[in-house]
Amino acid sequence: MVNERSSRIPFDLEIELVIDGIRYDGTIENISSTGIQVKTVPLKSPVNFSQDKEVEAEFRTPADELFSLTCKIIWSETDPSDSNLVNIGLEISEYSPDYDEFYKIVFGHNIGLL
Repeated sequence: MVNERSSRIPFDLEIELVIDGIRYDGTIENISSTGIQVKTVPLKSPVNFSQDKEVEAEFRTPADELFSLTCKIIWSETDPSDSNLVNIGLEISEYSPDYDEFYKIVFGHNIGLL
């Protein structure tokens, strides 16, 4: 049986992160019911994405639904394939019923329920 809550689903959507008033563009690598993994676009200079830092994460789904989620950084690391990219693990810190519903739909499609 697949655990819906902890399942990470590969994804490929553009996302914008706002950290301390600075905007960073990236791509969602995968999602779960409680978090998002993001890969930044190439950065012009190194950035320290501090653990526990609050982040506003905004993305639009293929169905044109806009999500703006308050998250916190759980981990970050320079991408081994390109030092100008950073992988960031985000935990959703403010529950969103709309995101929860979106995740359930995506999860259902991913395991073939829908």
